[in-house]
Amino acid sequence: MKYIERKDYNKVITIKLVIPGGCNCKCPFCYMKDYDAVMANNFDAFHSNYLTSLLYLIEKIGDKNPISLDITGNEPTLNLTQFITILRELDEADIKSKVQRVTLTTNGFNLMKVAHYLKDVVDYVNISVHDYDFDRRQKIMGANTFTREQYYSMTHTLKQLGITTSASAVIYKPVPDFKKWFDEFVSWCEDSGFIALRMRCDVFGRKKNCLMTTCSWPWTIRSTQFLHMSIPWTHIGAGCGRTINSESSFCMVCVIHLF
Repeated sequence: MKYIERKDYNKVITIKLVIPGGCNCKCPFCYMKDYDAVMANNFDAFHSNYLTSLLYLIEKIGDKNPISLDITGNEPTLNLTQFITILRELDEADIKSKVQRVTLTTNGFNLMKVAHYLKDVVDYVNISVHDYDFDRRQKIMGANTFTREQYYSMTHTLKQLGITTSASAVIYKPVPDFKKWFDEFVSWCEDSGFIALRMRCDVFGRKKNCLMTTCSWPWTIRSTQFLHMSIPWTHIGAGCGRTINSESSFCMVCVIHLF
């Protein structure tokens, strides 16, 4: 295992496009959990203004910095009609030509139903899984999730559309036998067709201690460090796992936010 401190941030500016709506999951660490009702009632106002605002921001940034657009929510795919409308409008605006990369962050709820609409709009999908074990994942997310086979179907479908997919996990409490859990998680992600595993600490939690330390991570971390964690048979690109050596390659990227 090789640990590399990330020092080059490529000056990328990330624009978050937060789709109004609720979420099918109730993850205990989610910073959006109190806003379900408020956001669900704001779609019309959002829809009348979001594209103009987005294009204005992109124009103002211009060629000063590369831009990454992150489509997120609560759960952006929750309302199919609304989300498909947004994807069509982003496609018509040729958004991919205006930014370096477009990412969708989702728990996979309606992902298979919108996959076709992601083509020519989204480059990269992050699926929140939080644990490789089915029962633990169900407990963490507070909702029915998916089997490994279903996740593989998602990643395979997206791959056919030219879209790469990573798994993401939030560590919000100590993990017993972290090394074993970590190794098994990586293997599960590889078998599920993910090209990356992105892990972060619960930055919105109220605990003052670093959960990464209590989870016995196998290295010493200083505050505000950002690390790439790479598995020996892979090559990590500058953009968090975008560069893949071969179809069988699997890379694990860990962006760690400390208190």
